[in-house]
Amino acid sequence: MPKTTKPAALNADEKPVAPVKKKRKFGFADIVIILSVLALGFVGWTWWYGVNVAPQLGADKDEKACIAFNEGLGKAHAAFTNNDNQGYIDEFFKGNDAALLAADPNGSLIEMLTQVGMQRLSINYDMDAVTLVSYLEPLAAQVQGENYCAAILGVTITAPTATATPSS
Repeated sequence: MPKTTKPAALNADEKPVAPVKKKRKFGFADIVIILSVLALGFVGWTWWYGVNVAPQLGADKDEKACIAFNEGLGKAHAAFTNNDNQGYIDEFFKGNDAALLAADPNGSLIEMLTQVGMQRLSINYDMDAVTLVSYLEPLAAQVQGENYCAAILGVTITAPTATATPSS
């Protein structure tokens, strides 16, 4: 049997030497963990933003759009009462255009405003007042109705609509 040697006894002045720890290296697994945590954080932030911030931003945009549409409609009605059909058409669509620019691009209001804007293709300055009102006022009533601006603004809009009085 081979002889085993005993470790030498420590002197009183010597301290025991701890084994040398191997230095930890930053490796592939660490990078994967860091990227996973960052990706998870980004997904969480995106979800929070989509639930808490984005709906309020869209509601604010739609509120501004409804106000712009109603201002344009008020100017159109003022032009209509002055028997200015061209002014009525111009102001009506200026208000609609301003509302389109202000509306939330992901909301339902912009779809209705786009439908109203498409009516510009059916309107011309030579139309009589009755025809203009029959084209545009039902659309204005829809935009202002319970499904759109009235609900967005939290009000009931009872503004009178323009009506044509046939001249004799």
